[in-house]
Amino acid sequence: MSIIGIDLGTTNSACCIWKDGESVSIPNALDEIVLTDVSPYTLGTNIYNENNSENAYFSPIIERNSILPCSREETYYNIHDDQDQSLIKIYQGESRFCRNNVYIGELNVHYPPAKRHECKMIVHFSYDMNGLLEVDVEVANTGKKYSALFEQSPGSLTPEQKKAALERLAQFKFHPRDSQENKALMARLERLYEQSLSDKRHYIASLIEAFEGALESQIPTKIEEIKALIEERISYISNSDWLS
Repeated sequence: MSIIGIDLGTTNSACCIWKDGESVSIPNALDEIVLTDVSPYTLGTNIYNENNSENAYFSPIIERNSILPCSREETYYNIHDDQDQSLIKIYQGESRFCRNNVYIGELNVHYPPAKRHECKMIVHFSYDMNGLLEVDVEVANTGKKYSALFEQSPGSLTPEQKKAALERLAQFKFHPRDSQENKALMARLERLYEQSLSDKRHYIASLIEAFEGALESQIPTKIEEIKALIEERISYISNSDWLS
């Protein structure tokens, strides 16, 4: 089955698919379809350059060509003793220096004075095909959260459209390691590790490490590839005397 057309010009939108050699129209089917696109550029934030404090480095969060909608997070820390705030600037571009990229906006994040690298900030970018970029920052030490919304084309969406887009985007705002499906797979691997000994235990450990690495990458395609490989290996292990 493949999608061959979508009619957006009627009150009740329809989707046309090719099935069993025939074109079939499915009324009101758009809610069942997740339309995707790719990000044309990288989105990220500023990080401190110890060699030149006036020339901040660019830290990518959502890479160019990421499938949209997309949501990713990175962790950052304060850089000075007794620092009590951080200015999170948002840029788009590909240069390793912020000054060569396009400035989008910023959030000023406050926290109690802390020693160098003792204040943890989780910066979460969520981006969709409408050009909506939602930036969330959580100060782990206090639990306080900051949020800002940036639009590629301000005014192009009605309030209702923007609300619907943000509700859809919210479904992607979690780290892959927190997915119930991924948690279940990790639990299965941990059980196999506990049941194994010697070289077999080392092999299971290598699968766990590969899965953890994929999850930390937050790249959906990479995660799915590793999961398929692990499922194949688990199936082999479960249907043999490998553990005996």
